[in-house]
Amino acid sequence: MYSLCSWDNESLYIHPDGKPSFALLSTLRFWAVPKTSRKSVVHLVYSGNRLSTESEVVAMRWLITKCRTALEVLQTTAPEDCKLLNILNKFQDNHKFPEIKEMPPPLASELCAFIEKNKNVVSEGICSMSCVARRSIERWKLATLWRFLYKQILCSCIIHCSAVIYYLGVDR
Repeated sequence: MYSLCSWDNESLYIHPDGKPSFALLSTLRFWAVPKTSRKSVVHLVYSGNRLSTESEVVAMRWLITKCRTALEVLQTTAPEDCKLLNILNKFQDNHKFPEIKEMPPPLASELCAFIEKNKNVVSEGICSMSCVARRSIERWKLATLWRFLYKQILCSCIIHCSAVIYYLGVDR
């Protein structure tokens, strides 16, 4: 697909609200057109026009599939990441982790890895935080927040593409 477009790869992205960039949408629309018809519609693609209902649906379904695949590959879900962010925020307030038994397995394994790495600061669930451990938690929170927002963007894109397909009257 990259060979079909004249856009640089940095232009092919999904906005935070889930809508594909102009370049990505144009490339998908162009890709969805049969090869024999591409030469005659290239000017329409670059002007931002929808070429046909069929090609728009193909492009949206392709994007939905890619977003779902990306979400499935990730080890945690968005709700789990949100829960981990809440745990880390509470931990920073009272320096005490919740019971690991109460957590979903991916979160428990992340927490166990952190405790193992910083075992000299944890005793009986209460932590005396060194500067290094505090920075480590801040980085962990930042990584988790990035992961959570990335998943939100992918979910928003799935919702947007599904709405476009519905609006076109295909799945009614």
